[in-house]
Amino acid sequence: MKILFVYPNMYVMGGIQTWLTRTVPRLRAEGHEVALLTRPRGQPWDSTSQFLDAVARDATVHLAGRHWFDLPRSLDPRPEPADVVFACNLPSLLIAVLVQQHLMPEARIVAGVFHPR
Repeated sequence: MKILFVYPNMYVMGGIQTWLTRTVPRLRAEGHEVALLTRPRGQPWDSTSQFLDAVARDATVHLAGRHWFDLPRSLDPRPEPADVVFACNLPSLLIAVLVQQHLMPEARIVAGVFHPR
C-alpha cells in the first residue's frame, strides 16, 4: 500500500513527530511505500530537524511551499499517487483534501486524532 502522511510541523519535539518516527519504519518493513508531506524549515519556532531526518531514512519527503493553497505548484518533488493520505491533525486534514482534489483523487483520506492521555 502507498501511504502519504501529511504533517506540516516536523521541526519541533512532540507526540506526532515521535509517533511518525516510530510508525514509518515499521510500515516500510511491512512492505508499504511511505511518504511524508511537510513544509520546509524556516519558522522562528523550528528547533530541530531530527524527526524529519529520522522519517527520511524510511520515507520519501515532499516539501510544499509556505502557502498551502498553492500546493499543486509548490511540491518538490511531486508525490506519486497514494492509496491513503493520512492527515496527522486538523490542519493536515485540510491539506489532505487539497492533495486529494488536485493530485490524487483516488486516494482515501484517513484522519488521525492525537491528544495527551
